[in-house]
Amino acid sequence: MLVGVVGKSGAGKSTFVGMMKKIDNTIVHIDIDKIGHDILKDKDIMSHIVSIVKDPGVVENGVLNRRKVGNIIFNDLKKYEEYYKYTEDIEYKIIDEIIESNKDTVVVLDWILLDNTKYWNKLDYKILLDTNYETRKKRVVNRDRISEEYFDLREVMKISYNLDEMDVVLDGNNINEEVIEMILGELR
Repeated sequence: MLVGVVGKSGAGKSTFVGMMKKIDNTIVHIDIDKIGHDILKDKDIMSHIVSIVKDPGVVENGVLNRRKVGNIIFNDLKKYEEYYKYTEDIEYKIIDEIIESNKDTVVVLDWILLDNTKYWNKLDYKILLDTNYETRKKRVVNRDRISEEYFDLREVMKISYNLDEMDVVLDGNNINEEVIEMILGELR
């Protein structure tokens, strides 16, 4: 079974899936953000990203500075689209392999932009974590050690979800074991 968890940055997606896995450790969690971060360590990928953002200063001591890349792409829609198209293709290959090798279990894909991927219409169950702006901002500023201004820059991606497509919409502030058990019951 393929399950999708969406919600804006800081909504609690990874925490939610982590709670699911504590109750059912057979669940396979695909954190697409983590895959995206991991691929950025590859030298060839880094080099291509430098060619997209046209700034070799985004690589510092052999490491891609994601914050610098973000400052560039979040202010230039063309670079943003080129960056995501390039990294998306690489991520899809990795995700496809994970899904293929875990056909007989619950696989949960977790990503803010999941509804814009090829996986969206393949999902058996769709969950939206709808968490208020202030809570999300506080979580992300603390988690990512970024300024509130940088959080707001990232928020420029006016993400909205079609509630009619969701099997369940949860308040990301009120997730508990009872809610998780209810969701797991629907997945079984």
